[in-house]
Amino acid sequence: MMSFDPKPGYRIHLNGTDIIFDTLDNSVFLYAEDGKEGTVYRVRKGGQPYALKVFYPNYQNERLIGNSLLLSKYKTLGGLRVAERVVITKQTFPQLVKTFPELEFAILMPWIQGNIWGNIFMDHRYLPVETYLAIGRAFVHTLDNLEASGIAHCDLSNNNFIISSNFSCVELIDIESMYAPNMPRPIPDVSFGTPGYRTRWIAENGLWGPASDRFACAVLCAEILTWHLREVREAKAGLSSFFSEEDISNNCSRYQIIRKSLEKLNPGLCTLFEKAWFAKQPCDCPSIKEWRQVIDQGISSGSPRHESEPLKKNDNLNPRQPIAIEFEGNVISGGTPARMEIDLNSLQFGIIDRANTSLKLKISNTGGSILSGNITPENWIGVSTQFFRIDPGKNIEIIVSIKGNLPKTQSKYEFRSASALIIESNVGVEVLGATFSLPKRGLFG
Repeated sequence: MMSFDPKPGYRIHLNGTDIIFDTLDNSVFLYAEDGKEGTVYRVRKGGQPYALKVFYPNYQNERLIGNSLLLSKYKTLGGLRVAERVVITKQTFPQLVKTFPELEFAILMPWIQGNIWGNIFMDHRYLPVETYLAIGRAFVHTLDNLEASGIAHCDLSNNNFIISSNFSCVELIDIESMYAPNMPRPIPDVSFGTPGYRTRWIAENGLWGPASDRFACAVLCAEILTWHLREVREAKAGLSSFFSEEDISNNCSRYQIIRKSLEKLNPGLCTLFEKAWFAKQPCDCPSIKEWRQVIDQGISSGSPRHESEPLKKNDNLNPRQPIAIEFEGNVISGGTPARMEIDLNSLQFGIIDRANTSLKLKISNTGGSILSGNITPENWIGVSTQFFRIDPGKNIEIIVSIKGNLPKTQSKYEFRSASALIIESNVGVEVLGATFSLPKRGLFG
């Protein structure tokens, strides 16, 4: 018997197929994410990415076998791709479980590519209001279809649904406590929700029934649809949720900020949120179909778009995970969308010395509407401005310079970076690489 402590490239065997433990984004670190019930590893099977969820001892039980068989009936429903799963047991993989007892009841399932709402929430990402509307629409369409089938996730939070790169699809994860017709009650107990997305009556009584997602859905819809507003982002309670546990169901300042913001977007959204906020049980909350109907109506064109401009420096933007923005910029009445053109394909500094440590980068707006965005360099590069706003037909020049704290070169004198500069705008994302060479006499003589 061995202790289960996989490293990148480590292999186990299932039905004669190698399962290889993987890294994420070509890093040197194993992808392993700890959750409430276990650790999820990214692995490869037949060259394709999969997720392997290894449960903590308290959550390893026979129910996972029957649960997975019942869940597999729903794998073709939108949002439930992870219902397609293989459970590792003593009966099916005796040698593997004998070698690694920690793997008993572990589940192999599809890897879902995309971004969780929690990442966007924590990073304060600049995305247009239309993008947040698309995320909200995809979210409620998925949940409404599941609720219509008598299915509820039972522990919705900002970390257990994944948004596709074009913001049109949502997939649920961590579905082991899901309610569905004929599904056995969870062991050791039902879900009691996640702080920031549960009421006191959920924390005390738990969730188990077809209406279990209604309160968390209301809170998440409110977060998503108002996240383009700086006043909302700056009022959040912490990194894990907009509301604190103490806020929930109370007429507090954060509730008022969200309520007033929803009122501006669509009064119907405000009405639904108020009803859910002060509900005393799941069935008192608006159905998810009601949220879907109102969100499908759209939001007010008079909403304060200027508040979704690029963030200030203290907004903690994570520069290393750009999201492709596929929505066109705000269109001036009678005009055409903004269009971004950049005069350099990469930053080629050449041999660098005191006289050659900067470049000029020109960004032009060849469209008919305002182009705005932000620039995020790697930490060895400086830029003359991080934020830009360019009128139609205009351009700006940005000085890109080497700050001196150079990264280690791949060879003795040469360096290449694939993503030295990320330019995020209201019409898309451009990523520029960079190269430089060190003079053989040494940097800066």
